[in-house]
Amino acid sequence: MIAVVVVVVALAAGGGVWFWQQSGDGGGGGGDLAAGADTQLTLTMEEKIPDDWTPEGDEVEMSVGSWIEGRWWTDKHLVREMPDEVVAYDPATGEAAWRLPLEGNGSCPSSREVTSEGYVAILRGDGMGSKAEKGCHQLTMVDITQGKEVWTVELEKMSPNQLVGITPIPVILGDYVHLATGDGGVHLSVADGSPTQMTLVGNCEPAAYQAIDETLISWMSCVNKEREPFYALLGWTGEMREIAWGWRHPEGGKKPVVARVLSLEPLVVVSDTRTEQEIWRVQPGKGTVDDPGEHTVLVPSDPSISRPCPASTNLTHCDHVLVGDGVLYLRERLDENGRQHGIVAVDMETGDKRWTARAEGEASLCLIDLDENGRPILFQPQEGDAAAAVVAADPKTGDLTALAGLPKVETGAPGQNMVSNGDHGTGLLTWHDGTLGLLTSAVVVTKEGGGGGAGSLASLVYS
Repeated sequence: MIAVVVVVVALAAGGGVWFWQQSGDGGGGGGDLAAGADTQLTLTMEEKIPDDWTPEGDEVEMSVGSWIEGRWWTDKHLVREMPDEVVAYDPATGEAAWRLPLEGNGSCPSSREVTSEGYVAILRGDGMGSKAEKGCHQLTMVDITQGKEVWTVELEKMSPNQLVGITPIPVILGDYVHLATGDGGVHLSVADGSPTQMTLVGNCEPAAYQAIDETLISWMSCVNKEREPFYALLGWTGEMREIAWGWRHPEGGKKPVVARVLSLEPLVVVSDTRTEQEIWRVQPGKGTVDDPGEHTVLVPSDPSISRPCPASTNLTHCDHVLVGDGVLYLRERLDENGRQHGIVAVDMETGDKRWTARAEGEASLCLIDLDENGRPILFQPQEGDAAAAVVAADPKTGDLTALAGLPKVETGAPGQNMVSNGDHGTGLLTWHDGTLGLLTSAVVVTKEGGGGGAGSLASLVYS
């Protein structure tokens, strides 16, 4: 039988009671989860970065042609970016259904949104490192249901000399794709790439965009009448035609960072101070001097909680947090021995910790997604004699249930590092209709290719 271990400790903290609950399914070092799962997956695809791939630029320095992360699902295929192409895979066989050549897509972000027609937006260029000459200067719309390029536009014509050194993330909402290009916003028709003018805001320029449901969110860099800088978060309706709400950041000229808006109701954001991250609950106003809006700290910087987002980037993708029904799912930091990440559930109304879930033994837990029932879906990496598993957590208690087990990968075999990695984020893990994808980006951070690169594994798919 599978044992359940529950430890509850109540602590007074910030006016609330923080409940810690550890729930797990297993004795035996976590191996029971994979071995006891009703479904046992098999490896159906093993894809490598091409042996002849080289990053953009004459020299490989930090982030020149260094990552390729775009991935999406259609009804039939797992679609992902690969160096100089986009590829659709049949997850059952691992065969490529189509390949679309797309040069220069390394180190440039792509949209995570997919339109109802199956379109995604992919930035292209010569990377973001010191050798980049143009940066991410082209935007291509791709139909991932057909493997066809819909259109490509040259952003230099709309934003001259401003594209090197910035990383705008294309955001699709409704009929438009939005980019903050360093000297303003660019808004292009999804259908044909034609530009349109959106509402302008005083002495402000958009620095980043994000979309949640039907709301477009912009992070604005502004100056007041005295030419003093300030920053504001705005929520738009009608595809940036009307401002629905605003929040003026209290830190004025310090170039604060709002790494992500996690939720609209309530409005919850990740605040980044470059040395730590906090999660704030915001009561928006109009974002003006007279009605700036207010905030309270929902989750303070905590040595036991991992950063949910990359550092120092506004409205970026955050791969170590999931947002459920009134709850945030975050990761515990590694313990003092450098082992284990647990999952922490935090109430979005109060900031109280509802529970902490850990696999037994030394195994970690990585966030993947929420299923249709609102359960956090987790990846438990291979550890010691225990094979990897896909796990669901009960959103009320944190109890862990194995959904599927993976075959054991022998030490030194291809893929062993990927299935044993306890630090995967949601951007490179995917669970879809019983198929697990473990993806890596084409990482090269030194001239010698340290960190991956040509010939390294790019994808493992288990069905």
